[in-house]
Amino acid sequence: MKSGPFLHNNIIFLACIFLTSVFFSCADTDPAIASVKGYVIFDYENETKKPLVKLAAFIETESDVRRVERINLKCLENNYSWTCSDPLIFSNDSKQWAGFTEFYLPGDENFRNGAYLMECDDAQEKSVSSSFSISYPEENLVKLLSEITEEAKENSREEICVYDSAGTVLYYGMRRTSWKQDSNIFNSIKNSAYYRISYVSNNDAVIYMLPAVYKNQQK
Repeated sequence: MKSGPFLHNNIIFLACIFLTSVFFSCADTDPAIASVKGYVIFDYENETKKPLVKLAAFIETESDVRRVERINLKCLENNYSWTCSDPLIFSNDSKQWAGFTEFYLPGDENFRNGAYLMECDDAQEKSVSSSFSISYPEENLVKLLSEITEEAKENSREEICVYDSAGTVLYYGMRRTSWKQDSNIFNSIKNSAYYRISYVSNNDAVIYMLPAVYKNQQK
């Protein structure tokens, strides 16, 4: 999977669950973290609404990822904290992750740029933690999609996620060269119902998710 652990958004990250190769460690060892990463997601429902902004955070584990039972996240800039007791867990041929894609803030508050601490707990109440930083253009919080699309394309890569009518991921990755029109996408992916385009910054810090394009509304 080219895009690594960033595959998350509320549904996009679920694509990683289909990867089946897992490397396991002994259960009596302490949990261990290889790396940790956070992503600010601008999720656009349509052209006329400001984005829903959320934070996704993932731990790459060196110990058995299945042991992770709870994730705690803390913003070191304002001491806000979140707990996820049902983290997403997935792997590919060489790495494994645990994380969550739906961290929100109340009301009109925004995620602070700066340092965050992420801690994971296992079934034996053993904990391990690591920090990461986020940096995103806060001025885009109030911009409509039409105001940021070209900016988002710069220094970013385009990814496409295709779903069936139940929201199950059927394809995630780069747009195929044969997909010149929407009809090419829907005709080539069986049971596809809609897709979403995402622009992922080259430093994997920000994701702009464009509105869904449905099969019955294709251009």
